[in-house]
Order: sequence, then C-alpha cells, then structure tokens
Amino acid sequence: MEVDKLSGKKSLTKKESNKLYYSEYLKKTDFMWLYELLKVDEPLDFQRIPIEKRAVFSEFIEDLLFKSSDEWVQTKGPNGNLIDDTGEDKANRKKCSLCNTPNRYIYYIENIFNKQKLNIGSDCINEFGSIANSSKESLQSVKKNAKRQRNLQKLLEEIPKVRTSVEKWNNFIKDLPILISENDIKTYKLLGEKANTFYEEILNSGLKENLIIELKKVIEDGKYEQLKINEKIRTISQREFILTTNQAEWIKSHQPDNFKTVKKYIIESQDSQISLICAPLIAEINFLKEFTQKYNKIAQVDNIKIIELYNEWRRNLISKEQIKFEQELPNIIQIKANKFIFEFVTLKNIRFSVSSSNFIKKLGFLVFPSKKTILDSSDILNLVVDSSLADEDSYEAFCSQIEWTVNKVEKDKRFNFFKVNLQRDYADFRVFINSYTDANGNVEYKYSYVRYKLSSMYNTMKCILIKRNTQLLLEFLENNHVNYFSENQYKADQNEELELYKMNR
Repeated sequence: MEVDKLSGKKSLTKKESNKLYYSEYLKKTDFMWLYELLKVDEPLDFQRIPIEKRAVFSEFIEDLLFKSSDEWVQTKGPNGNLIDDTGEDKANRKKCSLCNTPNRYIYYIENIFNKQKLNIGSDCINEFGSIANSSKESLQSVKKNAKRQRNLQKLLEEIPKVRTSVEKWNNFIKDLPILISENDIKTYKLLGEKANTFYEEILNSGLKENLIIELKKVIEDGKYEQLKINEKIRTISQREFILTTNQAEWIKSHQPDNFKTVKKYIIESQDSQISLICAPLIAEINFLKEFTQKYNKIAQVDNIKIIELYNEWRRNLISKEQIKFEQELPNIIQIKANKFIFEFVTLKNIRFSVSSSNFIKKLGFLVFPSKKTILDSSDILNLVVDSSLADEDSYEAFCSQIEWTVNKVEKDKRFNFFKVNLQRDYADFRVFINSYTDANGNVEYKYSYVRYKLSSMYNTMKCILIKRNTQLLLEFLENNHVNYFSENQYKADQNEELELYKMNR
C-alpha cells in the first residue's frame, strides 16, 4: 500500500511523541515496537515507521494517544500547588515537558504506573482529557487569586496593615477576657461586615477612590468601637458572675452539651452576666466557688434567727412548734466533683451531698435575680430528698441526731443509737428494758437491740428529722425494725460478723 493512500495520522509531533514516550501504555500492548522508535523531544516522521507497520500505525495512533491520557492524574508541584503561576517576568517561566515552550502557568501531572512527573503548559494540558477540564477551572481560580494579590499589594500602599485589620476583625472579640453580650458587640460586628464587603470589592474589581475612602472610615470606626468595648469590659468585670473566656473554654471542653445554651443566654443578655436560667448548667470550679461564697453569706445572715431559736429549744426554753427547722438554709462546706457537700448548723456533723446543678436549681434564686424571692416551706425538704449522705461518719451522725431528738421527749432515754454498718446496710439501736439492784447494791441494766435497714431508714426519716417530728421518728423506730435481739443474741451476731470479716480479708 502506498503512503499517500493511507488514511489517518502519518506522523507524531514532538508533543505527541513525548506524551507516548513518558507513558506506559505502549509497553503493555503490541506496540512496543513503536515505543522503541520514540525519542525525547523529537517528532516521529512517517518514513521512520517500518513499511509493514504503517497501516497499523495510521489506524490505531489516535486511540493510543487517547488511552495514554488515562494514565495521568494531577499532582502537586515543588511548592505544593497543583498549578504554579510563575509571574509576568518571562525569565522566571518554566518549560512544558511536552513541547518545551516556556509557560507562565504550569500544571503538574503524574503517571499512575511509573510515577513519572511532568510539567505541563496551559496549552498541552488539553492533551490529557478529563484532567484538562478540572485544571482549567483551577487555572481560573489561580488567575483570580493572582489578580487579587496584585490589588492587595496596591491596597496595602494606601492602607497599611489592611489585610490584618479586615481578615482578623473578629479576633478582637475572640480575644476578649470575658464572654460579652451581643448587645455590646453588635455595632463592631456590623462594621466588620461592611469592612469585608469593601475589601472584597477592591480585591476583585480593583482600587477605586470612593471604596478606599469608605474602607478607611470603617476601619477607624472599628478602632473607636474597640475602645468602647474595652471600657465596657473594665466596667462589667467588677460585677459578680461574669463568665471569663477561660471559663467558657472549660465549659466547651468539659460540658459541650451545655455550652451552646450557656453562651446563648449570656450573649443575649443585657449585662453579660450569668443568669439563674443557665447557672445550673455550669460546673466550672471558679464559678462554683463564686456561687458558694455569695450563697453562704446570704445563708449566714438568714439563719441568725433560726439558730437563736434552735439554741433555746436545746435548753428546753421553747417548744419545737415555735421553730420551722425546714427553713434553715444549709451551709456549703465543700465543692467536690461537680457536687456540693453541705450541712445544717442544727444537725451536727451530718454532711449531705448533691449535684451543684440541683442545689442551684433549688436555692439559686437567693443569689441570682429571680421572680421568686421567698423560701417556700418545701424548698429545703426537696433539696434533702434529692441528696445523699456524704460519708459513713454522716450516717452515724444522722442516727445520733435521731437518738437525741427522740430522747428529748422519751422518758428514760429508751432508744440509744449503737452501730452503723454501711456494707451490710443496717443501723442498730439499743433499747432500754429495765434496771434492778443486786444483793450487793449494784445497779444492773437490761437491754435489747433492734436493727433497721439503713438505706430505708435514711430515705424515710431524713425529712422527718429535718422537721424534728419526734412522734414520727418514734413510730418508725417502734414499727420498722427488721430484726430484734436479746443481749446474748446480739453478742453472738456481732461475733459471727467479726469472724466473717476476718475470713473475707
């Protein structure tokens, strides 16, 4: 067949020759013979193709060029970019790996089989199919950014540090030492939005005198607002229950579910202060310390009268009916793992434990502004219902207070607290039966022992004890015991318990 009668391509340009040479496709097909004819940066003339291969070459060369494109993907160049803009200076331009032409815009591609990397110019990138489409979109972005950079450099000559001023506008708010209400920063944020609008318009469209004047004015107005906000910070920092930025970060880290709510209420407030509605959500230690200090001062003053009456009652100068024991405010004595440990002056050595959230919900109205201003008769009782005792000593003190209260009216001090066992969940009382004098004149006393389920006793009697209802305390002691022992039986029980303890050590 004569050469001029062949259809299709009859030669390869330098660009096409390079493209096939750097690919792997020819090496894995029946076209290895063609690969061996290729040389870097040299076109392939039809006369160099063996006569017996020319028909095959003309028929398949377009398909070979197309399929070799699929071996390549975009990659990052030396500067970490998919596309490099080498600038307007022609001396800095890079050569395209396919055509050797210096290009301002250079794409980087990599062969997925042999990892060969190529620098490709903006014209030759069209040789690589799908890469070309995405690359052209990237190029538009590069050109846009280049234009913005040129405009920025010019703008910096007109307004020094303008980039920092506008792009980091809201950093001023983030760096404030306290969480401040939206009302106090609203004007500053609106100015920031205006500054960004002028800034973007200048970078995208070029420097216009009216835009530069407006941007300068907005930046100066922003600086004035910063002074006003700083003065506001100095003022409100003297107030109680202001949430610092460090405290806010702690809540965000340790109480993420509560953080959005706390932040919402503070920034929507008029005075940037923590309110009763969000205070129970905060477990940050410095806030709890501040609350404790303020609350305890209030409790100390409010309890003066009831403590005076309590002391008179102890000396039997007045009756229990003259005192509302359930209106004594407890004193917070310790903050422990998001809990308050509290006690009542009139209940010696009994330490209660409740979540700080629950305590603030019940009694926070005494500290924070609220529609409620007066303690209800059930407030303290409800707090105690939700509380537990803090330690074993408190259970013993609880039983001792029951004994003391009952024996104020019970003749012969009949019920005497004897022992608590938390592990086995019981409390024992010794009950006086009678006394007699032997032949030598010695007085002998006879006792029995009654046992109660400790958890049931506490849950049933804690509010009764708060109110000093002696009759109900007595009824419980008389009717709710789970076991009854004579002195000999009780001694045997205690010996058995001791032996079991030794065996299980």
